[in-house]
Formats: sequence, structure tokens, C-alpha cells
Amino acid sequence: VNRHDSSPENGFAVTEEEMRRDLELIKDANCNTIRTSHYPPDPRFAEMCLREGIMLVDEADLETHGMGYNTDDDWDWFRWSALSDSPEWKKAYVDRAASLYERDKNLGNVILWSLGNESGCGANHRAMREYIRGRRPTALIHYENAHLEFKAVPPGEDFSDISDVESRMYAGIDYIKEYLARGMLKPFFMCEYVDSMTTGEINDYISICDEHDSFSGGCVWEWCDHAVSVPAPDGSRRYYYGGDFGDHPNDRISCLDGLVFPDRSLRPGYYDMQKAYSPIKAYCSEGRISLFSRFVYTSRRVNVELRVSTDGEWDDPSLQPAVLSFGPLTIGPRQTVELDAGVSDIVPESGFYALNVRVFSEEGKMLCCEDVDVCQCPPSCEIKTVSVSSKDDGCFYRVYHAGTEFVFDKRTGRLISIMTRGRELLTAPVDLNVFRPRTYNGGSFGNWADNDLANCYSKCCSFEVDECSDGAIVTVTGAHGSPSRPPVLRYELSWEFRSDSPVRIRLRVRVDTRDSLKTLPRIGLLFRLAPEFEKIRYFGPGPLDSYPDRHGACSYGVYETTARDNFVHYLRPQENGEHFGVRSLTVGDGADELRFLSSAGMPFFSFGASLYSDSQIAAAAHDFELKEENSVFVKLDFAVGAINDGSAAARSARQLLPCAGEHEYEILMEV
Repeated sequence: VNRHDSSPENGFAVTEEEMRRDLELIKDANCNTIRTSHYPPDPRFAEMCLREGIMLVDEADLETHGMGYNTDDDWDWFRWSALSDSPEWKKAYVDRAASLYERDKNLGNVILWSLGNESGCGANHRAMREYIRGRRPTALIHYENAHLEFKAVPPGEDFSDISDVESRMYAGIDYIKEYLARGMLKPFFMCEYVDSMTTGEINDYISICDEHDSFSGGCVWEWCDHAVSVPAPDGSRRYYYGGDFGDHPNDRISCLDGLVFPDRSLRPGYYDMQKAYSPIKAYCSEGRISLFSRFVYTSRRVNVELRVSTDGEWDDPSLQPAVLSFGPLTIGPRQTVELDAGVSDIVPESGFYALNVRVFSEEGKMLCCEDVDVCQCPPSCEIKTVSVSSKDDGCFYRVYHAGTEFVFDKRTGRLISIMTRGRELLTAPVDLNVFRPRTYNGGSFGNWADNDLANCYSKCCSFEVDECSDGAIVTVTGAHGSPSRPPVLRYELSWEFRSDSPVRIRLRVRVDTRDSLKTLPRIGLLFRLAPEFEKIRYFGPGPLDSYPDRHGACSYGVYETTARDNFVHYLRPQENGEHFGVRSLTVGDGADELRFLSSAGMPFFSFGASLYSDSQIAAAAHDFELKEENSVFVKLDFAVGAINDGSAAARSARQLLPCAGEHEYEILMEV
């Protein structure tokens, strides 16, 4: 991981206690290397890393990033490298290398001496290398801009001799595969890769690393959010960032890109890194469970739990997952051990289940948590006969299903009331929903803003009722879009009320294609529930929020939370709190509940829940500006976009995203 010396109260003057806390969390995330971006770290921290067995990419205090900016937003390659190739600056460059090396030369954990960060490339970097190599001929040198494709000034200059590793920032997976296929030119190293919001890609990178000895891994960008903690009038602390103090120039949120918040509470990306760096990997093939040790030098004694989560847990929360225990087992370095699992003894004969392997060290630290098998059968749903009746009173159409009254506004086609046992569940009509707030990565948010998705609404074209002997089907057709623009989709939404099943919701859509709108943020329904209905129980991947491109750190099970606790308090509010790949969801207060179930036609869905509207989240510049609203906003999503729709992980999940074309979705609902 890349780490800066950073404290929300003291800036770069980090206390020993803060250093120690960082190191504990970094080790808990299974990291074994820190790049000291972009200067030698506090020497006390370097000594702590030595004692704890953390390797260092020790970096010189050198960067000329600002030299490369041009007035037309183009990048000026010549100016970027001007200082690095200037004889007048040679002595200053070599002085930086000398300061780095002479201070830390006795640290046994420095594996690479880095000549700086983003300073173009030139003869002065070669002089830095020569200084360090003159002091230690076996020293290994790192410098990212000396890579193969660097645009050298003058053209044709070859700087490949400067760095002993072929280093890259944010290289694409295909590029890395092509490089490795050429043979061992230099070991490949990612001095920066993924970032705090695209950590869903990390598994793809690390899987390639496992396959190639010449791929030495990389350092995630970056460890912590850099924000200033300022006391509020009520005594609490608020975090401010670039531009909040009239500072110029500034990069606004670009320093809010950490795996942990400034106070070191964990952001979701932390868990993605922790999972990807797991020292033990679990696999299931042909009914056999295998464990592979990624340790290179040492054997480990471990204990193993094999857990089966089933949909039976949903109907009976007191039912614990079935567990088989093994161990202690000894796994040698880079060896594979097979378990005599006996899975058939604990796997249910029907319904949905997930098989999870957890591996613990003898000290109790979890080394691996992996879902190795997931049955795609939908969760069981008890079929019972209920009473169904309906009433058309002119402007409204009422359906009575299992003692609950559903009221539709025939003019707008919207479900405006769900009344059960004298209690109203809704605070506003149920709406189609395609919008979501921006993310730090941006992605397609600019296109979504250009198409005014925040102000979309539905226009009802027809409202039809098909009444039959065992129930009624309400079907609404219409278009969904923003004022003075073409619709983004046309839809047919049906609510099927039958005496022998839960309410069946079917949505057929045609997403219109346009150059500025290739995908939508989401396609789903927005339920605004009364504030007391904030308890959430779901059966699916958890407990973290998850998206099509970022769910590797989750495991299947039954999870309970609240709309309040489900929210991730990013310093600048953004899209969060989605749960991708869910089979069942219940929202309520214990006495009355609204339950959604996946159906045979759609094995899973996604949802989000919050006490803040998406429009408020999108408008807020700071987390402390958010005010809880008088509703629980439940987003029931049939298709949801990637958290970073420009990432490779998003492209691989393209079939799951709300793209242009015709789509059909289905879900079951009970009250």
C-alpha cells in the first residue's frame, strides 16, 4: 500500500501512536510492503516497519508534477522532464538520493530505493541511481517514469537502465498480460494501482500476480484520506478538504482517496484489499475443498471452518449456519491441502445455500474467508392461500391482498399507499428510479447530469386492470425521463395479486440509446417508507456494501442492520450502501414488515437503504451537511451500475449493468 505521513489534527507531524495504529491496521489488511509516497518516512516509522517485518519501497523526496501542466489542459512532456534533464539541477537531484540512502542504508527491510515520483525522466535520475549504486552495488532501484513507453525528451533517449523493475501506475490488466507474455524483461511492479473506490479490480490484478513469478505485485493507492479536522460549535469534529479554506490552487476531493478515513475508521475498500491479500486461498472443484498457501517461506498451522448458510436461516433467525471444523492442519509454503469436507452432510437438499470456507491462524486471526460454492436456486417461499379483492372508485384502484390494502392512483399509475393493520407504510408514492449520486471516481456522472437524470419522472400512458377469479393484475405503461428531453426508458410495470402467491412485480423496459447515455446508473423502484421502518434484514453478500464491480470482500449469509448504519459517511457524500446479489430483503420495525424475494425468473436483485434522499446526497459537499429526512429511502434495484463504471471490473460485469436495449425483471413482495 502507498502511505503518507498524515494526521487530521497535525498534518504531516504524525505521533508515534498514530504511526503504530497505521502499522497495526496495515498488517491486519495482510499487507507486507509499504511504498513511502513520496518521500522518506518519519525514521521512527521506518524502524517500526523493520521490527514488524514490513518491507519498504523507500522513496526520495522528489516530484515535478506541476511542471507538466499546460494552459490548455494538455500535458507538456518536455516541461515535465525539464528539471530532470537539466545540468543545473543535477546536484539537487543527487542530494535527494544521498539524503534518502545515507539515512536509511542500515534498514534491512528496504527492498527498492525509489528515485522519486512523477518527475518525468532524465539524466539526473541516472545520476541518482549511480550515487546509490556507488554506495551499494547490489541495491535495487525503482523509478516509474523510466518505463518502456515513456515519452523521452529528446525523442529516442533510452532511460530503461535507470530502474531495475518495470514499474507502472494504473496499468491495464491486458497491458500487464501482454508484458508478461514477452518473457522476463524486468520484474513487473505496480507502484500505484486501483484506488480507494475501484478496489473491486484488485482481485483481477492479484490473480495474475499469483500466476507469474515475474509479476511482483504492487501498492494500492492509497492508505488514508487527507483532510483537516476542525472543531464544530457543538464540540464534534468536522473534516474539511481542498478549497474549503480559500486555498488556491487545490484539487478538491483528490486527497480523499484512502482505504481508511482520517480517523482511521475503515472504508469499504480496506476490506477489498484485505481479502485480495489473503495469505490462504480456498477453492472448490468437483466437490473437493482445497486450500492453497501463498506464504513463500514458512509453514502455517491453521484451523478451518466450513459453513453453509441457507435460506432456512431467513425463516428462523435462531437457526445457526451448519459448520464443519477441521484442524489444526499444517500447510507448507506454496502448497495445497485438500479437505475431506463431507459437504453433503450439511448442504440442504433444496433451496438456496452458500458454502463458505474460513481459515484461522492458531492465534485466531482470520487468514481466509471465501464463498467457494453458491447454489443459484431461489430462496424458498411458502405458498399459502390468501384473500384477494379489489375496488375501483374512480380516481383510485384498491386491491386487498392478505389483509393489506394497496392503493393505485389511476392518473399517474403509481402505487400511493400500502396500508396494513391500520398502519401506512409509505410516505410517498412508489416511483421508478434511474438516478444515483456521483462517486469520487466520477465515471459517467457528467453524462447523467447532462441528461438531467436527477429530475426524471414517469408519465403514465395507460392504466389497465385484469381481474380474474383468483386475483387482479394492475399494468401501467409509460415513459420515464426528465423535462424537455427524450425519455431515457419506456416501461410496462405490472403488479400481480394472486391468492396463492406473494405480490409479483414485473418490469419490462426499453432503454433508449443515445451517444451521451450508454448506461443508466440503475433501474429499479424507490420505496419511501415511514421512519420507524428502518430495520433491515437481508440474505445475500454482506455485511459490506457491494456493486457489480466490487463485492469480493463480502460473503453470503443473513445480515441485520438499519438504514442509519447502512450509510457510509464519506467525507464528501457519494453513492454508497448498495447490496448487490441479494436473494431476500425485509424492511420494517418487527411488528410490520415489507419483504422482497427473488423469483425463479430473476435469481437475485440489489437494494440500498438510507435516511437521506439521493438528491440531498448529490448536492452536499460535506458529510456533516446531511440531515436525516422523515423517510426511509429503500432503493429496490433490478439492475445497478458499477461503483466505477470506467473500471475493467465494470466492463467484465457489463451484462449486469442497466445498458441500452430491452430488459425484463421480476421480484416478489410480501407485507
